Amino acid sequence: MNMSVGIDIVRVDRIENILDKKRNLFLSKIFTINEIKYIKEKNNSPQTIAGLFSAKESISKAIGTGIGKVSFKDIEISHDRFGKPIVTINEKVKSFGISKIDLAITHEKEYAVSFAEVEFNSNKNAVNIPEELKGLLTKRNPDSHKGDYGKVLIIGGSRGMTGSITLSSKASMRTGSGLVYTMVPEYLETIMSIKLTEEIVKIAKDNGKGYFIKEALEDILNNAKGKDALAIGPGMGTYKDNIYLLGEIIKNTNVPMVIDADELNALSKDIDMLKNKKNSIVITPHPGEMARLLDKSIKEIESNRIYYAKYISNKYDIVTVLKGNNTIVSYKDQVYINNSGNPGMAKAGSGDVLTGIITSLIGQGLEPFNAAKLAVYIHGLAGDFAKDKKGEYSMVASDIIENIGEAINFLLTNKKFSSKLN
Repeated sequence: MNMSVGIDIVRVDRIENILDKKRNLFLSKIFTINEIKYIKEKNNSPQTIAGLFSAKESISKAIGTGIGKVSFKDIEISHDRFGKPIVTINEKVKSFGISKIDLAITHEKEYAVSFAEVEFNSNKNAVNIPEELKGLLTKRNPDSHKGDYGKVLIIGGSRGMTGSITLSSKASMRTGSGLVYTMVPEYLETIMSIKLTEEIVKIAKDNGKGYFIKEALEDILNNAKGKDALAIGPGMGTYKDNIYLLGEIIKNTNVPMVIDADELNALSKDIDMLKNKKNSIVITPHPGEMARLLDKSIKEIESNRIYYAKYISNKYDIVTVLKGNNTIVSYKDQVYINNSGNPGMAKAGSGDVLTGIITSLIGQGLEPFNAAKLAVYIHGLAGDFAKDKKGEYSMVASDIIENIGEAINFLLTNKKFSSKLN
């Protein structure tokens, strides 16, 4: 067993000042429904609130993450009939390999002090696969062929923006798709044929300058036939006809779809087009794109990430992947909070890689919610393996693609390829 401790001290008057200025916002951001109920039973005592706040801080310190990768609401404090604090953690925190948490809270007139002791099953830095993801990937049947593993279509690209769709296409192939078709404006055919090797390049009508036009719709719909999944948006640009194309594709194809990047900006101009969908849709916004979709500020989205992910999923019956630290995947009232990944992934192209992974897994037959959950974990884990080799500063999106195989191998075997290479 490995053990770690954390200590935190909070001035009660600091909590009083916060409560005077923004009581409801503070309580809803920091505490669970059960904790807020307990606080009310204690007559909203600042000493009680300070104690609970301090406890969450000390636990996060003992885990080794601090508040960040572990959020306040991932930890819930209750009490037994003698008043002893009891700690409950969700699956995300359990995945760090935690076996036991002991907590003590004490109060003095001006301060609340907490002491947490956390025991780990094994090396706390080891990779622990969340239980709900186990079994979603299975080993392949020896008697199979490329048609058994999904035909996917990825639509995007524009002049000067061929990198995005290249990354999505390569990520999809690396994740295991049997066939990846990459559709770009006709102007880009030659350059994409050079950039891509295993993927199949398809073209659609453009304006002669590298942007899709309305007349591209027929080419797109014809190529969508017989596919198991499609993605639209990476590198597509903000050309005026994108809104029309997205609306018509949603309305006229029954292929499961991932909407990302520039087509999320198109979607924000008429989000109700989602009501016309004939099959499942996954959207993958970062906070800025989510803010545009819901006409909110980025600050508001960031302060209520789970709420807004669930809100848009429920309203439009879609899967939402709200990207960022601890990416949230939501479908109706189901929520998955990812714990893999690192700051080195905050680079251009990282989101395009994620789109390719999600599309590939849907094309291989996973339900969209399960595909999205598994994809964000694989994406983050591949990023963690890339960080080990290149470092957070120097890793780039293509390094994530190069480590998708290692992440998938780890899911299937709990063994790293890198152990053979080092």
